[in-house]
Amino acid sequence: MSSTRAELYAVLEGPYIVAPLHNNVYFFIDSQTALYALQSNSPMDCDLVNKCLDLIHALEGAGATVHFSWIPSHVGIPPCSVCPTR
Repeated sequence: MSSTRAELYAVLEGPYIVAPLHNNVYFFIDSQTALYALQSNSPMDCDLVNKCLDLIHALEGAGATVHFSWIPSHVGIPPCSVCPTR
């Protein structure tokens, strides 16, 4: 499974956990590809993206606000060369 698909599955499953508890749903995603797919104005030829978009629209229709934020992966994590070895 690609990291993009993994991020999209988190978008698809995450709201079932947090939406009943909060009116604001935040996603912090390190996959720019996933974010671009979710922000596209044209229909996607990807069932997973379309399911995510349907869920997001349903949440918004129920009064929730959905926020997306890109976080660069591995930023501030030192290279493995400085990690202790055994």
